Amino acid sequence: MTVNLAITIVFCVLCAAAVSDVAHRRIPNALPLIAAASFLIAGAASPDRVDLLGGLWVAGAIFVVGFIGFAFGKIGGGDVKLLAAMGLWAGPAAAIDYLVLTGLAGGALAFMYLLPEIAHAMTWLRAVAERRLPALQSVTVRTDVRKDGLPYGVAIAAGGLFVLWTRYWPG
Repeated sequence: MTVNLAITIVFCVLCAAAVSDVAHRRIPNALPLIAAASFLIAGAASPDRVDLLGGLWVAGAIFVVGFIGFAFGKIGGGDVKLLAAMGLWAGPAAAIDYLVLTGLAGGALAFMYLLPEIAHAMTWLRAVAERRLPALQSVTVRTDVRKDGLPYGVAIAAGGLFVLWTRYWPG
């Protein structure tokens, strides 16, 4: 397996994880496993392009911190596994960039999920919008983030795609 094929597989894994998390609020265990296995195989096939040992250290640190968050009910188990699997690919060279971009994407995602609640709280804004666009009267938006949780797999996918693009696609 070449590194380019592994990158393509991980790209598909990240897309599938994001879609699954939005649709079902679950990231299947197979997806982080495929991303991690692709990293290990790509590292064995091309050790000059993939930092195996550094990736393992970063993924281990992310997994430990994520597991603590999971134990306290602050993050989902699938999110922890996907974060750690993409930490393999980030390695020490891009770990900070990966985590910062994932956090920023998560903040943007949270803001997008809160927009309908903010709009409903501002009833005058909704009333004006409904007068301008009568079709809005039939639209009800259900985004109870507190009950359903935030599909953080989307943010992780954004951070992971950034890592793949900046570290591996140009080469």
